[in-house]
Amino acid sequence: MFRIFILLLMGYALANANTLILDPEKQTHQANGYLEVLHDPKGTLNFPDVMQHSFESLKGEASFGFTTDTIWLRFNLRTLATTQPWLLEIALSSLDDIELYTPQKDGNYTKQHSGDHYRFEERPVRHRLFVFPLELAAQEETTIYLRIQTLDSFVVPIRFWTRSQFELRQQNEYLLLGISYGIMIAMLIYNLFLWLVLRERLYVYYLFSSLALLLVSAELNGHAFEFLWPNNLWMADNQHVLIPAFHFIALTLWVRVFLQTKKRMPRLDWALLGIIIASLLLVGIDLAGSYPLANQLIFIVGLAMIFSILIISIRSVVVKYPSSNIFLLAQIFPLIGGVFTVLRAMGIIDDLLTAEHALQIGITIEVLIFSLALARRIRLLNEEKQQARIEAESDFLTGLYNRTGFFRQTREMMEMQSRSPFALLLIDLDKFKFVNDQLGHAAGDSVLCDVAGRLRSQLRMSSDIICRYGGDEFVVVLPGIESVNVAGEVAQKIVDVLNLPFETVLGRANISASIGVALYPHNGQTLDTLLQHADASMYLVKNNGANGWLCASPELIKSSNEASK
Repeated sequence: MFRIFILLLMGYALANANTLILDPEKQTHQANGYLEVLHDPKGTLNFPDVMQHSFESLKGEASFGFTTDTIWLRFNLRTLATTQPWLLEIALSSLDDIELYTPQKDGNYTKQHSGDHYRFEERPVRHRLFVFPLELAAQEETTIYLRIQTLDSFVVPIRFWTRSQFELRQQNEYLLLGISYGIMIAMLIYNLFLWLVLRERLYVYYLFSSLALLLVSAELNGHAFEFLWPNNLWMADNQHVLIPAFHFIALTLWVRVFLQTKKRMPRLDWALLGIIIASLLLVGIDLAGSYPLANQLIFIVGLAMIFSILIISIRSVVVKYPSSNIFLLAQIFPLIGGVFTVLRAMGIIDDLLTAEHALQIGITIEVLIFSLALARRIRLLNEEKQQARIEAESDFLTGLYNRTGFFRQTREMMEMQSRSPFALLLIDLDKFKFVNDQLGHAAGDSVLCDVAGRLRSQLRMSSDIICRYGGDEFVVVLPGIESVNVAGEVAQKIVDVLNLPFETVLGRANISASIGVALYPHNGQTLDTLLQHADASMYLVKNNGANGWLCASPELIKSSNEASK
């Protein structure tokens, strides 16, 4: 995506001059404005023939778009240094075949070659870009020729360095790029571990997107060929389609899932699906042997992706979709980096290391901000899930747990505190039907809410569980209680507090409570068994006049088991 952005903007005009003076006091020299060009459409001209041809003056950078022509470049050099060795650097990593012809003292020319069609170890200087050593006599004018063929975008940015300046630049460059790659790899590893722990689907798409950005960076910088496949010439060529296509697919999937475009923006989501399909087609075209066509189409698909994602991101920010502002911010930094890279290439800003690698810095910041956006999005999703679970497990009237919440909460407690005792109190309200019949359901609802409040007032600790089990039935779970006496004290307090009158807008209501108590593990090993025995105890209380409590006993459990059979 970013290579597309830069290469489309490159190219500018400079005044032409005949001879480039190499001054070792300067950090670097650009060849722009000193170049002459010869087009060889059939690629049949040999070097002696070329020396007899006339060249056209080339104002500005050697940029020719997409062409199958073989391009010959010629330029004149003169160095002011007497002993300083010089290096010629072509600062683009995707050219296929480069031949450099430099004159010797006897008048003959020496040929050096480099490019993607040669193994990395065959390069004159083992560097991520194409670098050639030059033997230049001081104060003598030298004419140098370059022959270049490529099926990629034809841009030839040429720079000259003294060896000492080049090595210093290289050290600083390795430090900057090492920090950048290190941050991106660290984010990948960090979020990989988070995915292994949380198993949240969003992390998978982030990992693919970040891995794609890392590979794109390595491909643009020439490190993919240098370190990943230095002897694989097929991959060295086809990486310029396969890696961008993988990047388009991974980033588009990440956008679709993060911004939920399928649900929220179905029409724009079709554009993203189109980009994915187009990227897969590009891979197929490339693998079928039509690399030049695929390489040209990758630019169109990349531009479509850039604009589609920007439009979707901006629209998400406008409608205030969670974390979309951070998501949009992440995409701005690579674009800013691309602008700085182009401005440096145009000579508008100084050729500083940070300016040259502004795009790399932007991509690194993008990965970092994507990680922050992901963390925030996951937190919001967890909060939404938690809120949804609370709503699903809560009684809408009283705010207590409903049956679903009660069973989940109590069974989690039993799993976490294996064999730890607790008391279960099953509470049934006496005479509640008369409240509904005499005062109406609104008064009955008011009483139920008041009952919930009074039960909360009897809580001993935050781990106690209170549930509205049914219409006028409640359940209280008291962890840590294994004594009938202690459980009975709590049950009696509940009986007493529910005996107090209830004031409603429609009049006073009087009810009482019948409570069945079951102790874990003495009265049962499972929650269902405890509920069954507590229910039997509660009905025995009701049959004996209500308004009291009773704990399950072996005799009662025996009779309850017989009744259930």
